[in-house]
Amino acid sequence: MSVARGLAAVDPGNADWQGEVSASLNNLSDLRLAMGDGEGALRDSEEVLAIRRRLAAAELDNETQRDLAVSLDNLGTVRRALGNRDGALQAHEETLSIFRRLVAADPDNSGWKHDLAASLGNMGGARLAAGDTDGALQAYGEAVEIWQRLATSDGNNYQSRRALAAGLVKVGDVRLATHDWTGALRVYEQALAVARRLAEADRGDNEWQRVVSFAEARGALSPEQKGWRQMIEAELTKLDE
Repeated sequence: MSVARGLAAVDPGNADWQGEVSASLNNLSDLRLAMGDGEGALRDSEEVLAIRRRLAAAELDNETQRDLAVSLDNLGTVRRALGNRDGALQAHEETLSIFRRLVAADPDNSGWKHDLAASLGNMGGARLAAGDTDGALQAYGEAVEIWQRLATSDGNNYQSRRALAAGLVKVGDVRLATHDWTGALRVYEQALAVARRLAEADRGDNEWQRVVSFAEARGALSPEQKGWRQMIEAELTKLDE
């Protein structure tokens, strides 16, 4: 970190060195947040954002825009962890606006779509934390639609299919929290189906087995198993009485 700062100080106009500083600060912010130093993480992420705004202003291209969007997304995550819900939403909104522009400018770029879907997932979390369940469902639902299209266009793209399973679980969690038992059960089962296909495709990869367990833990269990599904079906039975 000190080396990167020293190089950047020698030549403040060197975009590469400034980029190295921002990348180091971003890693440091992640580490501090993981260690419980939210205020330190906030300082680092704000400095990263300031650097990347300057870089984007000096040379506005796709990569500087993406770097700016990622720094905003990370800042939103830190703000949410610190309880600054309005600040988190503001950062995630700006992130989405940048990724939407990138996707609109190059609709065939799957990388931009991947970034947009991931940022929509973060927005869903921020809206949920703010008590906006409808907004959370909207954001998670749009992310799922994008992951579904990416997974369909490339059936061998495990990353998209894994993200699809995780996104479906998030939708199910919100529906469960709002007592939409039928919707929650349906979405959990969709998530489990995706995860099981991943596990079947590569039995030697424990990662997919963990995804299956993750989905099952949320409730998409077979009828003979205990868990959320029993609770959901019990509630459905009450509605029929």
